[in-house]
Amino acid sequence: METIEAGYVAFNGHVFTKAEAEAYMQACRDAERNPSEFNLDQKHRVFVSIISQGQFYRNCYPKAA
Repeated sequence: METIEAGYVAFNGHVFTKAEAEAYMQACRDAERNPSEFNLDQKHRVFVSIISQGQFYRNCYPKAA
């Protein structure tokens, strides 16, 4: 399993914080421990949610970012 740590840069430029990296790695461990379709989808949802939050903020508040 590939490890994502704080400072990881996603394809859209989002830089993971320590908390974000830990949340994603927990979802990865859950999916690895029990590779159900739900857990695999959840791992993807967590990743997309993390990288989308920053993009949403930059799009809504461009002068503040």
